[in-house]
Amino acid sequence: MTEYVAKRNPRMPPLHPGKVLAEILENLALPLACRAAVIGIARDRLDAIMAGRAPVTPVIARRLGLALGNGPQLWSRLQAGYDAWEGQGRPKYWRPSRRLR
Repeated sequence: MTEYVAKRNPRMPPLHPGKVLAEILENLALPLACRAAVIGIARDRLDAIMAGRAPVTPVIARRLGLALGNGPQLWSRLQAGYDAWEGQGRPKYWRPSRRLR
């Protein structure tokens, strides 16, 4: 069997872990408050994470890993990849429209 390497478009950012979490949790027929209670965090915090406005901290990664059964490493790696891309600033192809002097 041939193995293929997946390549990501460097111009597009990786998904925020909250977006991945939102896709997983939307399959559950529970209100947001119940989902947050199962994970052990506040409802507004879960909403902010799912919207991509708040990061997945190591504590929340641990709680997500325990609640969903996939371990904290997944959530930590997703957040680290997102943070690394955001920390690089603008991609290489970006050029300023004019110089500041």
